[in-house]
Order: sequence, then structure tokens, then C-alpha cells
Amino acid sequence: MVARDFPFEKPEEALKWMILALQSEEITEEYPIIEGSDKAVERINQVIPVVGYLTLRETSIRNATKRWLRKHGYPNEPIITRPDNTRIGEGMKWKAETLAYLYPQVIGSIDDTPDIINYLPDSYKGTFFLYGNRTSSRSDLDIIPCNSWDDVYKKVVEYQASLLERAAGHARLHDSQ
Repeated sequence: MVARDFPFEKPEEALKWMILALQSEEITEEYPIIEGSDKAVERINQVIPVVGYLTLRETSIRNATKRWLRKHGYPNEPIITRPDNTRIGEGMKWKAETLAYLYPQVIGSIDDTPDIINYLPDSYKGTFFLYGNRTSSRSDLDIIPCNSWDDVYKKVVEYQASLLERAAGHARLHDSQ
């Protein structure tokens, strides 16, 4: 059973299932792929290398997550999982703190969960590609909304081009001094 098949009209049962799903290797390996994400990530990896995966899945199911990524053809990169002792209600905070800590080695993230943005510090300088027709009220961060995986790819290409333009501008300024 995957989340879309669960009867969410029963909140207590839904919460129990969600907790189980975050801890179950079997459920993890059966998650459906978001259509187009595998091909988009493959193309993105050619523009800006994917350096890893940051997930709310627990460390205890890291190997199942790795198998899922391999099965669907995602780049073979490290997986950072939520420590098993992190309370589920604090997962987004942990994820945001980890993402902020990884900057500048990790210059950005693609995620479909806007909640993480609420926990990112004002000082976060990375770029957040918010997938899935979602929005954020934070204007102090570099958040790029993306409606589809094709849109994510296009916006990553535009982002990379702007980085190269800025670098070229800095080089020209430096050469003229």
C-alpha cells in the first residue's frame, strides 16, 4: 500500500501508517516514482552535479532507500537520512538545519515540501527549487517555484547560466582593476 491508496478520512490511522511508512523497508522499496523525476534528475546532473540526497527517511532504512534510487536509475550519490532518534515532528527542522549546514558544498535543493522552508535560517544562501505547484511566503530566501519536473530542469539550467554570468562579470571586474 502506498500513501495515495490510504483512506485518509481516518486521521489516526493515517498518522500511524505514515509513521510506519517512514520506518518500513518494504514500503520504501515500493514507493511509486514521481513521473518524469528520474529523467529530469539525470538531465539536471549533467548541468549541476547531484551531490547527494537529503531525506526524512530514517537511517535504519537507508539501504532500502539506496535500492529504490538504484532501481529507478538516479545518480549514485550519498544519502543523508534522518537519525532514528529524531522525533517525527522535528524532521523538517532537522532537514532544514542539515541543508543549511551543508551550504556551500550543497548549493541548492529540490523538494516538494514547503514546510522545510519555514525552518531555513534567514542566513541560508542556497537556492531552493520548490517542486509541485507549491508556494512559499518567504521572500528572504532564493526559492524558485517549479510546476513540473520539466520546469525544474529548465529553472536549474537558467540558475546555472546566471551563476556563470555572475562569475564572468566578477572575472571581468577583477581583470579591469
